[in-house]
Amino acid sequence: MRLDIAKQRSTDLLNRRFAAYGKLWLQMHPLAVYSSETFNADAARSTSKDLSNWYFSDSGGLFLSTTARDFYFALQDTLKTFSDAVKLQKVPHIDGRNTFTKMLKLDKAIAWKYRKCVQAYEDEQPERMPGKDWLHLCRELSPHALKELAKDPVHGSSLAFCMAQQVSSALRTRLAHELQTRLDSTSKWWRFW
Repeated sequence: MRLDIAKQRSTDLLNRRFAAYGKLWLQMHPLAVYSSETFNADAARSTSKDLSNWYFSDSGGLFLSTTARDFYFALQDTLKTFSDAVKLQKVPHIDGRNTFTKMLKLDKAIAWKYRKCVQAYEDEQPERMPGKDWLHLCRELSPHALKELAKDPVHGSSLAFCMAQQVSSALRTRLAHELQTRLDSTSKWWRFW
């Protein structure tokens, strides 16, 4: 009897989490690599507000796992930092992976301190990053982009967008990992020989 109740609760949670994560996924569209929207302080503020509305909805943040919540707050902190940056200029969408990889390695002490995150990102497996470390790493990287923004608004704006884009991408990857939606479940013909 207890096992049946636990199984039903687990199934119910997974179904609710699937719906909640899908709604969260939609809110991150403005930060996607292939989005045509521009990124600036207003876009950061608007996306942060949309994420917050989702978080406090009846099918929102309540269903985040502990690690996914850390990834979520890493994105919110990043967007909050950039939404207050008055010099942030509109930048076109680019694929920010290479730029963000360079940002991760700029400060050797930070790269060493969060080496598990840096390695997982470089291996294109951000779902392996420890959530708390990822949250703290993002908090330490944001001021770097702000310093660059003060020196060169065009370059700094590009760095800010690349960071927001990749932090958002890491969250989406984490969500997909938790729901196991990216598993290759197609049968392999050679398994049957």
